[in-house]
Amino acid sequence: MSVLTIKNLDGRYTLTDALATLPYGEIWTASGEDGEAVLAFISVPEVDDAPDKVEAAMEACSEIDAPNVIPWNDGGVTEDGRMWLVAPWLGERTFSQWVTDSDGLQPNVAAVAGHQVAGALGAIHAAGHAHLTLHGALVGVTNTDGDAPVAFVYGAGLSAELPGYQPLKKNEPYVGAPNYMAPEQCQGKEAGAPADVYALGVLLYEAIRARPPFAPRSEKVSHFTTLKRHVFEKPLALHIRYGSLPYIKDYQAVVMDALSKAAGDRPADGGDLRDRLQALIEEVMEGQLVSADTAASLALGGEAPVGTTTRSASSIAS
Repeated sequence: MSVLTIKNLDGRYTLTDALATLPYGEIWTASGEDGEAVLAFISVPEVDDAPDKVEAAMEACSEIDAPNVIPWNDGGVTEDGRMWLVAPWLGERTFSQWVTDSDGLQPNVAAVAGHQVAGALGAIHAAGHAHLTLHGALVGVTNTDGDAPVAFVYGAGLSAELPGYQPLKKNEPYVGAPNYMAPEQCQGKEAGAPADVYALGVLLYEAIRARPPFAPRSEKVSHFTTLKRHVFEKPLALHIRYGSLPYIKDYQAVVMDALSKAAGDRPADGGDLRDRLQALIEEVMEGQLVSADTAASLALGGEAPVGTTTRSASSIAS
């Protein structure tokens, strides 16, 4: 539930819909002065050195070269010390809205979207960063009516500017999304690329079940309970409930590896998981991937290029 009382950012962006409330701030859609749609992040108040952190987050995004990673392109600080950042909103819906509206996806469609998110994370990791706050509201998806959805990742650059979870300071704001946090994050340990792999594993699980594996069913449940479940509980195997879905066991094998409790047992980074998903899509599902040209064109405000919406993975550069 949103606790914001402000309705606009610097008089230039009008907040429209709250997408997620997280321990370190809120995610909103907003409208710019010319009516353009943007995704907005607004932090908790009284952030130390907020102007420097806004600038650093934007600079970190400039180091990431991937059409599926949408960088922050504006930002500032509110009167009560909240840092805010906005980025062009390219999705028809967020990832979580998409899977909820669809009552879960087919594994082949989920794998294609997940492959793009993994590629985006791989680019973030290759630039020397980690996302560490991946969330279903920070992935925008378009072209969702067919089997070639286009996914865009938001939120890069925040993790280095805000503190991670510390059990001894559990009532203080921290960067991370409890439903998607890796066990090492939940324990206050050092986290990096494998934590992002875990978060994408949660998204891939959510894609089938239409909810993250440890998401509470009541707002009365503390998010600290969710953190403990990430550490100690194993998600219910997808094939138990969804055994009739095509390719579910092969899909599940990739997902459960990504959800391994030990960071060293997961794919090493986004690029590694992208390759696992590519093999699943091409060799098992005999499907096609969304081309990088499609994401690049949409990111520049164009339309999907004719003939490049889907393409054999072998023709897409890593």
